[in-house]
Amino acid sequence: MSRVHARYARCAHEHESDLIGIVLRTAKGEQTLVLPLADIERMAADARSRLEKDRETDRLLAEIEDLSKRMLADVDDRDGA
Repeated sequence: MSRVHARYARCAHEHESDLIGIVLRTAKGEQTLVLPLADIERMAADARSRLEKDRETDRLLAEIEDLSKRMLADVDDRDGA
């Protein structure tokens, strides 16, 4: 058992948490990453939070772009009148 596996096995035993094993396959071979389920859930929650912030940012940028187009159209209308 690797030090990483031993560390998470000890953590799981001490905290009575579930472990998730992720097999990473690369050109150099395979490696198994073992994480407590709580860590994975926390990472997923962080990712969801960042995604929601990105969506809010995209919405605000679209709103700003729309407002600037309307302002330019108003200026063009006044200049043409």
